[in-house]
Amino acid sequence: MSNECPMCDKHTYFKTKKVLEMFDIGESTLDLWVKQGYVVKTLIGPKQVRFSQEDLQELIKRAPMEVK
Repeated sequence: MSNECPMCDKHTYFKTKKVLEMFDIGESTLDLWVKQGYVVKTLIGPKQVRFSQEDLQELIKRAPMEVK
């Protein structure tokens, strides 16, 4: 049996709107971060995008910023 919890941060995803609110940024900034490789967007459908909590935490570690 695995010690990995299916409900841990590694498996938590946020909608684009929530990420924009958390970082208090606009869509163009988030698109730039994706383009520059700071964060990875995960496609879960033809038009549904999510961002993993794990990736967002790494972003905060690399460039400390205030998060709401």
